[in-house]
Amino acid sequence: MTKKITILTTFCLSTLISFSQTKGKVLDFETSEPISFVNISIKDRNFGTTSNEKGEFIINENTENEFLVVSSIGYENALVEVAEKEIVIYLKPKTYEIKEVIVKPNKEKREIIVNSLRKKRSNHSFACNEYAWISAKQFDFKPEYKETPYISNIKILTNSRINNAMFNVRILSANEKGEPSEEIYYENIIAYAKRGKKTVNINLSDKRIKFPEKRIFIALEWLIIEKNEFRYSYTMKGSKKKYEGVSYEPKFSVFNEQGESETWIYTGGKWYSKSMSQNENEYLDLAIELTLTN
Repeated sequence: MTKKITILTTFCLSTLISFSQTKGKVLDFETSEPISFVNISIKDRNFGTTSNEKGEFIINENTENEFLVVSSIGYENALVEVAEKEIVIYLKPKTYEIKEVIVKPNKEKREIIVNSLRKKRSNHSFACNEYAWISAKQFDFKPEYKETPYISNIKILTNSRINNAMFNVRILSANEKGEPSEEIYYENIIAYAKRGKKTVNINLSDKRIKFPEKRIFIALEWLIIEKNEFRYSYTMKGSKKKYEGVSYEPKFSVFNEQGESETWIYTGGKWYSKSMSQNENEYLDLAIELTLTN
């Protein structure tokens, strides 16, 4: 038996005059309600932003002859050509067919820890400075996961300079090429990182999210919103002049690993496999641990 949830798809395309600053709002096409924490990237470029809790966003960049790639969990991506000073983007939700899950009591609870972070310490991290990028760790399926197919917990090591920095977690499946593709869970998973080096635990035991028999991606998304801003001053080498900078917290801890990269980066509307390391045959691996149960 299957249960069908009616969610529509959209492709939004408009051709307007560009300005150096673009203000906008993202709304649900059916309800006209604002959509929070939408990832808005300039196509094929590193620059982008996030809509706030009211669905509002500002792009402080010249977007003439550019396209915006608009991505939100539960909605189809939209491609929007350069807009005027103030624009409204309407997204129509996707249509998913979700199989009914029958939960049977287990005589014995089983648990597997994948990529254990116990006793690990990191001195490196991924940071975000006004770029709406997403970093993801790849987890390949192993036969032993069949006995514990459900993700009950995600553990992430963070380092934040503000308290309760918000970030979003996306759980993605792989396409035929093994690249990050469709969402497995259809809602934002908003998490909070306390100030300093901390461990963030996300309990998903009631979600019944199944590990697909290929691979899965746990994606960490910075939210480019005022609440996450950390402002600081700095100087350039050979100069006493002070400059103002801004970062969006938190930072996500990484480890130096050998071999083929399991790290993926979303920027400019596309996913890329990146080592993010200057050393040959080494890559920076996100500090993410999974707990799988039956």
